Amino acid sequence: MPVLLLKPTHSANAHAPAILALAEGGKQQFLDERGEDVITLLRNGIAVCLPDLRGTGEIAATKARGPGAMGPAATEFMLGSTLPGARLKDARTIFRYLAARPDIDPTRILIWGDSIAEVNAGDFSFDQSDMQEPGPFVQHQAEPMGALLALLTGLYEDRVMAIAGRGGLLSFISLIEDRFCHVPQDVIVPGILEVADMDDIVAAQKTRPLLLERFVDGRNRIARRDTAGQPALVSWLVNQCLRKRE
Repeated sequence: MPVLLLKPTHSANAHAPAILALAEGGKQQFLDERGEDVITLLRNGIAVCLPDLRGTGEIAATKARGPGAMGPAATEFMLGSTLPGARLKDARTIFRYLAARPDIDPTRILIWGDSIAEVNAGDFSFDQSDMQEPGPFVQHQAEPMGALLALLTGLYEDRVMAIAGRGGLLSFISLIEDRFCHVPQDVIVPGILEVADMDDIVAAQKTRPLLLERFVDGRNRIARRDTAGQPALVSWLVNQCLRKRE
């Protein structure tokens, strides 16, 4: 897997805190869309690790969006596995790699799962088969992979200090609440609702600090939840990383 590790230049950070940043578009898209945030973290003495998990970034099987981009997910299903499971293995491997580095503090590794995708409006008409106005209108597909993997990694790696997620999936049950679904196949886990949903995965993090924002439903609409007074994601990450220095 291609992995880019950006380290702060401050000499005092011999054992710097680190953030493992995950997104559907991989490391290059993360830098393109969240570059200023990454710079802010580095200036605060925090290392940032940007990987291309399998099927993402420069090792994506195809750059196309839509059904053609779901080939790896379909292949994993045919082989009796899932792409989220395979990517979870990748994320855990990179987490343990960071924890083993002598220049990274293993007790201060956070995970940031993000989405660059545009959302659909809450009042958007998804059934465009009988529209009187010119159309169709553009529909956007969600990219909840980053936040999902961040939370799943926290289930298996006790040393994860904190998790921030943006643009994740509110619930798997929301995928079957309507005949329209705007969530990619590469985050689907067959049978997951027989065991748990996203609320259960969040609850299983117990006392671990979490910041979850702009989560979407199965039609890629922002969930109507009150986020008033919620800190900015990057500021929250910085505060969490510096908290144990006191």
